[in-house]
Amino acid sequence: MMANEAYIRQPFDDGSYWDEETLRLLQPYIDPGRNILEVGAHCGTSTLAYCRYTRGKVYAFEPQKRQFELLRMNLEANGVRNASIYTRGRTSHPSFGAKGAGARSSGC
Repeated sequence: MMANEAYIRQPFDDGSYWDEETLRLLQPYIDPGRNILEVGAHCGTSTLAYCRYTRGKVYAFEPQKRQFELLRMNLEANGVRNASIYTRGRTSHPSFGAKGAGARSSGC
């Protein structure tokens, strides 16, 4: 966890996910035969659920290198095969610049 992520730290430390209810509410709206695009995948907690919700592919983007490595490790540890993860991000905010290039993982 990053220092600025204190609002979700406790549920992770307790072994529970901080937003399970939102994922349950989203599930009926996800077509199990379609692909899912996840922007801001963080460490992969939602990505794991999306991979269970679809027979298609989950394309997950996480530009923070530390979070990307946690994402990759979480997907591998859970045997996920229907995800492709990318360390790319994009912003139009001038103070951040535009990120576009990044390493790509061909899948887990």
